[in-house]
Amino acid sequence: MTPQNYDDISPKDAQKLQSKLRKKIQIESLSKEVKTVGGADISFDIGSKVIHAAIINLQLPDLEPVSRSLVS
Repeated sequence: MTPQNYDDISPKDAQKLQSKLRKKIQIESLSKEVKTVGGADISFDIGSKVIHAAIINLQLPDLEPVSRSLVS
């Protein structure tokens, strides 16, 4: 069950898909030191066609921003 368009997936099917994908996660030691981490988020206002998205990459260990992108 992999949707072609996420507009067409019901909340119940989305939960099933997340449970299926959760089983594929592998937690293991890394062979190299982690030097950067990244994060992303999206949001929208109900009733509006505007979507906001942000991505940021941070340098470790001080969490200094390396790059970012903001889109609305």
